[in-house]
Amino acid sequence: LEKTARPGHVRSEHYLMKTEPHRIYFAAAEGHRPNGLFIANNKPYQSVLPSTLAKWMLRMMSAAGIDISLYKAHSSRCASATDLKKRGFSLGQILQKADWTQAKTFRTFYDRS
Repeated sequence: LEKTARPGHVRSEHYLMKTEPHRIYFAAAEGHRPNGLFIANNKPYQSVLPSTLAKWMLRMMSAAGIDISLYKAHSSRCASATDLKKRGFSLGQILQKADWTQAKTFRTFYDRS
């Protein structure tokens, strides 16, 4: 579940689907991979540090055209919602994309335009 998921509410996107290829991979990798969701793709193939994930997030936000001097990696939700507003998306579209029901949530916590 996402941090802000409401009880009984399921989003349409499925980020970590349990498909047969996933099950085969995890069964074969059992005992051979470090604990953690993100693993480096170069030796020694350890779990990725939080600082590395933050760098990746900032790189992706920058590539998306978001001014990373105004945001940190943990504020990607705020940055993306504000960017949608700057690009001319309606408040209704922003609420739908962010899975919010109240416009007040966006105005109070996320709108930095």
